[in-house]
Amino acid sequence: MRLKPTQLLSNCLLRLAIAAFAIALLIGFKISPAEAACGFPTTPCFPIQTLGYEAQESAQVGLTGIQQQVWSIEDRLQCVVGYTDRNSASGDRPFVCRRRPTTASRPNMFAEEAPDRDPAIDSAFAALGYAGTPSDPKSPIPVKAPSPQSEPSSISFSTWAQGSIDYEKRSGFFAGTDIGRNTETGASIAAADVTFLHVLSASDGLVIGLLGGDITAGVHGADGSTASVNGPSVGAYGAYVNGGFSVDGTFKTDFLNIGETTAGVELPFGMQNYAAVGNVNLKQDMGSWWFQPTAGATYTRSVWNAQSKAFGMDDGTDVRVQGGIRFGSGFDWDGIHFSEKLSLLAYDDVVISGGTLVVALGTPLAPTDEGKLFGQVIGRLEAQLTQNWSVSVEGEIRGRTDVYGVAGRVGMTYLFN
Repeated sequence: MRLKPTQLLSNCLLRLAIAAFAIALLIGFKISPAEAACGFPTTPCFPIQTLGYEAQESAQVGLTGIQQQVWSIEDRLQCVVGYTDRNSASGDRPFVCRRRPTTASRPNMFAEEAPDRDPAIDSAFAALGYAGTPSDPKSPIPVKAPSPQSEPSSISFSTWAQGSIDYEKRSGFFAGTDIGRNTETGASIAAADVTFLHVLSASDGLVIGLLGGDITAGVHGADGSTASVNGPSVGAYGAYVNGGFSVDGTFKTDFLNIGETTAGVELPFGMQNYAAVGNVNLKQDMGSWWFQPTAGATYTRSVWNAQSKAFGMDDGTDVRVQGGIRFGSGFDWDGIHFSEKLSLLAYDDVVISGGTLVVALGTPLAPTDEGKLFGQVIGRLEAQLTQNWSVSVEGEIRGRTDVYGVAGRVGMTYLFN
């Protein structure tokens, strides 16, 4: 039987559709609900594509603050375990831990200096045939023996809290679309740790701590889209020092709720962000100041919840390497000891995979920071108010081409005697 031209055409189209469907099943071709809603593939959905990266960037704000605090803990611990007589006869500590004499209301916390000797008294005792000091055993005047300098306890505890604000601006175009965005992030962290002295030698120490916090971020895209990122964080950190050498590690998990609004349509997402960072450092004492080369790496794994995966989101991985140098010094003012520190760092996300929509093309529809070098400058000023209380303030600048960020952090630490 002879088929009409319209029937022939319909049969051909049907066969082509069946063949295309079979090929799609074989190669795993799929269009997610999110891609379909965004008009894939003719109109890339940039706001949704960048959600995973925005969440990781917001979580990194808190991680940077934790790292600075852990380094400060290492500095303090090196002041305790690094006691030496090599700098001066008075027994100053290296790494700029020493303090000038203070008032009675604010006692010296780091070293006890011998009281000034009166030349007239020394001369009188010398004329009497004694050794020149009232402390001579032959002296007829009884003098109370000086109390020996107390050794620090082998176990101590401390707690600290930190708040931060961060602003980052990105600009540029991709595939003819303005992909610029501004992100404001706030983070708060509280932690407690225990310190063990003389673990393996007389000049080492170990710190182990637990932390918890919260992250809140708002993202405003140049295309009019908005996104919110918020959720709690939990983690742990540790540091080991031996003289000028130190190594530290931090693990943090963020439980993030992410809301994306594009063209008036709000889409809810959620992920757990697992981040682990480790650094190796070597401090060199230069008398009135010190410097410390540092190198480390961060591994981040982002896991979307079931609802987000049903929407087409794919789990992601980020590997970052960083290195640089820290400088520090100290001074006293009005009986308070101040420590000033400067960190000059560079970091590069050498591997970024997934973390966004699963697409048929096999690649994200938005650019990432993979292989792009960032510079970072962080200044920190700490004030030791009493033997127990200290406060700190930090400022940060970072960036590369088309990206810059600024941040500020304030913190306080309490040392239990």
